[in-house]
Amino acid sequence: MEPEAKKLIERIKASRGWILPEQEFMAERDYEFYRRHNEKFDHFMNRDNALPRKVLELLYIVALCVRLPAGETQTYIKNHIRQALEHGATEQEILEAIELVIFPGGSPSMNAGIKAFMEVLEERDAAG
Repeated sequence: MEPEAKKLIERIKASRGWILPEQEFMAERDYEFYRRHNEKFDHFMNRDNALPRKVLELLYIVALCVRLPAGETQTYIKNHIRQALEHGATEQEILEAIELVIFPGGSPSMNAGIKAFMEVLEERDAAG
């Protein structure tokens, strides 16, 4: 692995708390593309936004639930639920955001969010 790719992967892990295997693959295979992609994400999520970071994370959760309500998306939803909690969102705020998903996405989309939320809470409780 190229040193630049390794540094990028470590930087993403440090700032988000995770990196997806797909992201790591892209950083290794096409460093320049993924570096630029990551810069856009970081710029939007970390700039001085009118919306607080917790609200951005809640919106991200809703978008993921509606767009891709099954399979690997659970990992993405869980990652952003963790980030929302880390940035000050309450459990009730997360629940209400997920409940809102029922209108554009229907019950399967909402249930994907609920399942991910339940798993994050179970993991947190198990960790103590």
